[in-house]
Amino acid sequence: MTSPTPCLVGHPFAPIGRGEDVRCTFRALRSVAVRPRVLDLYRVHRPDADVKDEFEPFLDNRPGKINLFHLNGDEIEQALGAIGSSLPKDAYNVVYPAWELSKYPSTWAEQLNRFDEVWAPTGFILDALRPVVSKPVVHMPLACEVVLSSFRSRRYFGIPESSYAFLFFFDFRSFSARKNPTAVIRAFEELRRARPTSDVCLVIKTHGSQAAPEALAALKEAVAAQRDRVVLIDQAMTDNETKNLVRCCDAFVSLHRSEGFGRGLAEAMYLGKPVVATAYSGNMDFMDSHTAFLVGYDLVPVKAGEYPHGDGQEWADAHVPEAARHMIALVDQPGLGREVGSRAARRIRDFCGYRVAGIRYRDRLDSLAAAL
Repeated sequence: MTSPTPCLVGHPFAPIGRGEDVRCTFRALRSVAVRPRVLDLYRVHRPDADVKDEFEPFLDNRPGKINLFHLNGDEIEQALGAIGSSLPKDAYNVVYPAWELSKYPSTWAEQLNRFDEVWAPTGFILDALRPVVSKPVVHMPLACEVVLSSFRSRRYFGIPESSYAFLFFFDFRSFSARKNPTAVIRAFEELRRARPTSDVCLVIKTHGSQAAPEALAALKEAVAAQRDRVVLIDQAMTDNETKNLVRCCDAFVSLHRSEGFGRGLAEAMYLGKPVVATAYSGNMDFMDSHTAFLVGYDLVPVKAGEYPHGDGQEWADAHVPEAARHMIALVDQPGLGREVGSRAARRIRDFCGYRVAGIRYRDRLDSLAAAL
């Protein structure tokens, strides 16, 4: 008897992290000869041409007997309402939520309990979910690989050819306090003071500034003193352009306060880039002192308005001087960065490459299918 075909439910064409989660789960399953169906909720995002060609043969209008929902707790009510009666009553439904703080909101946990099983993308999220979710919670690391459909040069992005380039990602729409841009800028300033004649630059890729013009103005003011050494890219990019931007830089910096997973870090490591990162939260699933330049931190309260459901929660305040020392070491010893980056690439391939993740997914889905 043939096992039920899994259906991936979510936003496969959305240019956001959750969209990339669906795409990577799909590719991981395909790498192990599973042909999942894909249900695009709401159909509001127009896919890039190459992604459309890849996914179109697998798109479906209805969920199946085994469904994997790539949704967060705040969207479940709306999503299940949109699916309605097309969801088979005897289906086995798994939800795969993201979350960025150490405690999961109880109101959202109630929504997760509507599913038969919950997958936790990282150990950090697993620890947040288990105290508040009554259904089985399974640690299921996300898949991550980087495939480029074409190549872009530094000149394309306006990055000086000779500079040692540090890259930082920043989304205005995603509660910017969590990404901690001020700390990255301060660390770069310390690097410049310590190495005033070194040819270095900081590349800041922003997203969603149209919704936050005042925040964009504040960011520009914060980097004004270093403007000759800062490349600020404030524009929409395709997935291929974004990944090329990572490829074109020498190192990736994330002094985040908290990450559910840290896909930007994982993708940079996959491409062999040394990463300077806060040693806290979801990214610690796939990095250690041999594969990354880890930055210590103090736990501090989440301030009012800094993040949803942040009352009574804590997150990391990265040690800026330590981050600056790592950045100085990378500039002084580029060979060290290449060595650590090479180990990082192997780590990501071994931990969450498509085939490795695909085997994990397939084994779990096969066991669920056998029980139906």
